[in-house]
Amino acid sequence: MATQTITRNEVFQSDADRIRAVQDAARKHGLDAGEGLPIINLSRLHGPEEDRVLFIAELRKILHHHGFFYLVGHGVPQPLIDEMVSATKAFFALPKMRRTKLP
Repeated sequence: MATQTITRNEVFQSDADRIRAVQDAARKHGLDAGEGLPIINLSRLHGPEEDRVLFIAELRKILHHHGFFYLVGHGVPQPLIDEMVSATKAFFALPKMRRTKLP
């Protein structure tokens, strides 16, 4: 399965738009984002105390039951994400002996 940058070249008006894009991309790869990998909005961590407490409880539950999740609302600029995806692809394109050699 090929790796895809979900938000490449897309501009989202809201986190809801970004979440829909994540769910659509997950479905394209045979995942049901609604019941497969949960979606966590990190911006909730910076809200009122009650929201933070609920966010942490939800995160704990998701990590315990799923172990993985989609993360939105993190504030990492898309160009940086794209750069890291490119660097990761370049690294894993190297022969295994080169990747595992210690500097």
